[in-house]
Amino acid sequence: MTNRFQSGKKSERRGRKPDRRQELFLRIAADIESGKLTGKLPGVLKLADRYDSCHGTVQNAIRMLSDAGYIEIRPRSGCYVRRRLEVVVAGLYLEDQTPLNLPDAYTNFMANLAPLYQSLHDTLGKAGIPLSFEVVNLEDADAIRRLKRPDRHLVLNFPIREPERFYPLFDGCSWTRVSGTFDPDCPSSHFTCDNPAIGRLAAQRLMEKRCRSFTGIGSHAIGLFRQRFDAFAGELEAGGFRADHIEIDSFRMNLPEILTALKTRLTPCAEALRSGERGIFCAADAFMQPLQQVLDHLPGGADGCVIVSCDNNPYFLQNVTLKADEIDIGLRGIGTEVGMHILSGAENPVRRVYPPELRKS
Repeated sequence: MTNRFQSGKKSERRGRKPDRRQELFLRIAADIESGKLTGKLPGVLKLADRYDSCHGTVQNAIRMLSDAGYIEIRPRSGCYVRRRLEVVVAGLYLEDQTPLNLPDAYTNFMANLAPLYQSLHDTLGKAGIPLSFEVVNLEDADAIRRLKRPDRHLVLNFPIREPERFYPLFDGCSWTRVSGTFDPDCPSSHFTCDNPAIGRLAAQRLMEKRCRSFTGIGSHAIGLFRQRFDAFAGELEAGGFRADHIEIDSFRMNLPEILTALKTRLTPCAEALRSGERGIFCAADAFMQPLQQVLDHLPGGADGCVIVSCDNNPYFLQNVTLKADEIDIGLRGIGTEVGMHILSGAENPVRRVYPPELRKS
């Protein structure tokens, strides 16, 4: 009986000790993550007093913290909190480069890059790296300074015009650029869509649908759209066709101006649009809502119109009933690759473009 009783007590003690170690581990880990503990940890005696625990439990918790990567044990020196990497996705903007048909910079960013953000979140989350999002005005020096911290890696989406002007603002910190026009001279890593491939694919799809005349919608003043349109026109010319273009700049034109431009150019070819003889390439989903308003009021309506668009942008496709062949430009793949690049810790810049998915929606 005595032996069984003693054996039971030993088993009970063994059951309690891991609980105490785990509880202390979680408490110290929470204080590290909140910033209450930084730099060199207090000694075992002070930690035991601080957390009202015994020395042995503290020592076991320290080993667990080391195994989990929270601290580094340096012989004859002590225990030091490891810097915990965090990643911040920053949507950078200027007041004069905000689309006039969007309510704010936050909506603009999330409308365009939400799939990238989600896949980046999923990739980093598997490694326990926190991800957050901020919208930052590039003319706010204090906001830029607060954004830059030694324990952060920034994933930056620059304004759509002349992004290279703002690279120097991020000297001295770790960052990766996403989206926009591919820049082989970017001083850091740059992952973006293959804009020329998107334009060629759009032309191929319209020709496959037996269109014989073609219209592109978007702005040549924006680099990534210009790349798409140039490749679109080149692919059509190789097939013996030419493309018209309707210059629509949502950064400079309000909605009534956009609608007027579309109506003026599309009304004369209403019959060709309705019959499917003329195909339309929207360089972004941002043009789908005003396009629908115009086509719905053309003689015969929008039935029969052949449209290729790209981005798979849920914000701009709200309430859009036009049937368009959507090109997925590959933002989810970019988010995954950016996450893997950050996890690798590689210091050498990576500059990569991602072709659009070839399947049709």
